[in-house]
Amino acid sequence: MSPSGGLGNLGLTCAINSLIQCITHTPTLRNFFINNSFDESTLAYQFKDVIQLLYITKATVAPKAFLARLYSLFPTILRHGEQHDICELWMLISDKIADEIGRSIDPPLKKLEDAPNDIENKLHHVIYNCNNKKISDWIQYIQGIQISILQCKNESCLEQYYNPELFTTITVDIPTNEIVDLAQLLLNFYKIEEMDGWKCDKCNQILGARKQCKISKLPKILIIVIKRFLMTENGSFQKIHNGINISDSLEFTFNNNTYKYRLCSYGNHLGSYNGGHYTSTIYNIDESDNENHNKWLYYDDTNIMKLDKPSFMSNKEVYILFYEMI
Repeated sequence: MSPSGGLGNLGLTCAINSLIQCITHTPTLRNFFINNSFDESTLAYQFKDVIQLLYITKATVAPKAFLARLYSLFPTILRHGEQHDICELWMLISDKIADEIGRSIDPPLKKLEDAPNDIENKLHHVIYNCNNKKISDWIQYIQGIQISILQCKNESCLEQYYNPELFTTITVDIPTNEIVDLAQLLLNFYKIEEMDGWKCDKCNQILGARKQCKISKLPKILIIVIKRFLMTENGSFQKIHNGINISDSLEFTFNNNTYKYRLCSYGNHLGSYNGGHYTSTIYNIDESDNENHNKWLYYDDTNIMKLDKPSFMSNKEVYILFYEMI
């Protein structure tokens, strides 16, 4: 007995199959679908149907209705019989669901030019515009906030500019010549950058700036993408096969608070840029499944295997990771 069924490959659909398994085995996201009702015309409704079949009935599923709805929504981006990127799929699907089920929010009371240093007002504008004037439990679960800070390098000025930004994934670069920890990649993402040719609005000097992003609000579900595909000088893409060390837990400390995450699932990319295959690795916390409770499993379309221990060290295939705050 497995914690959920497998997914039939209906023509290069391994990426969407792997993404569905990752979402199904991330409890907050799974429960969101199972515990809510959606209009039958929505992608969320089709997603719920697939998750219920997988997780509740343990059935092996051929997600034809879901795929038909997905292809109809993005006809110029997604085509049947073509391989798709799991991270692009996540962005398309998560944005679409947020738009389908979102409820309207009030517009900001002040214009940006009337309160240029009001961070809360800036944030309201960003949320209002980037979320298509809507909010929902779904977006609250997956969306975090970071503050981009620019500081003038003129020693007699040092003016700071704060700009809030929303994120539903954190994409980290992977070195091409060494094995590193995921935690180190996250630290690199938030390190200070030097910017040349930047002009300060206060002192009018073009002496550059120091830029750093800092987390302001962490999401319930933290999704990390490993940037495994690199554009070469001739414009083509190649895959970075270097391994990274991942962890089944992460911890962040800021504003005198500590936030802990557990790894629920991750999507893998096997092969090269031009000819690859997607699978998923999941951690089963379903207490009703005595056989597989607290076990790691590997999903390859309809094939499901138990893992004594997942590949945490020097993992050369992990591509997208789903962590849940605990």
